[in-house]
Amino acid sequence: MIINKVKKSREKIYLVILRGQSHAHGAALTARLGNTNFNYKGIYLGYPSVRTTQGQYSATPTGCYQYVKKMVSVTSDNWLSDNSSWMSYNAADTRVDSTQQFGCELSLLTAIQERTNSNVYLIKCAQSGTSLAQSATPSSLGNHNYTNLKICKQFINYALRDLKILKPNADIILIADIWSQGENDASNGLTGANYIIELEKYEKDYQNFLQGELNTNKCCRFYTKLKFNETPQESSINSSVESWVSTRNKSFFINLDAYPQRNDLTVLENAPSGVVGSDDQHLSYIAMLSAGELMFETITY
Repeated sequence: MIINKVKKSREKIYLVILRGQSHAHGAALTARLGNTNFNYKGIYLGYPSVRTTQGQYSATPTGCYQYVKKMVSVTSDNWLSDNSSWMSYNAADTRVDSTQQFGCELSLLTAIQERTNSNVYLIKCAQSGTSLAQSATPSSLGNHNYTNLKICKQFINYALRDLKILKPNADIILIADIWSQGENDASNGLTGANYIIELEKYEKDYQNFLQGELNTNKCCRFYTKLKFNETPQESSINSSVESWVSTRNKSFFINLDAYPQRNDLTVLENAPSGVVGSDDQHLSYIAMLSAGELMFETITY
């Protein structure tokens, strides 16, 4: 008797981690996904041309999931509470404070899912208004080095534990790790050189932690260019981060200068929301969709 054993292939699932402050948290108004002129796939190349026949991004892409936490009061204790769960991704419900805004993750998750036909999972550990340093003095460590780094590691631990329960036979592939932060430090007068001192401390601790939890061999690391107040301080941080990133393996600097901030949107780009009171210097939905596409084009599978 001949018995052939067929080895069942393990499911591959892709993981994206997004860290930082408000742009990572999500600053693009979800309602503007209803814009039929500028919500389209391939906008990173097509803008400022309007859409013709391109497909559009949905707020609820198929096969995309997020580890969701909600809190009435955004505090360290609430972040550290073990009360989150994996849910289908919804661009109208990505933030811990329930504000209907999204970040670069929407286009990135969608593109990865469509390319691989695999489920894609997002861990978003981001909070508006956070800094690396409490002042311009590099020895004065900020809340990312203490509170937020602790939060980030614990939140990821919870997410991975629950993902492994949800998908016990899957290979988890960390495909992208995104850092979008620095506006607060620039406002506080931190120089680019001192920002790198803080970022290196943070990233060394964080990357050592990640390597103990995940296979990071395929991971691309993305650092987004600051575009908020557009001050000399932001320029200093941008120049230093771009130079620093160029020396790091599989790390990329994402430049979004070609795309508008929310308060730069034209009447046609604003539709269907129109101008709202919360429109400010945060990156627009056009910039956020373009950011995710730029990242996707860099990734190898």
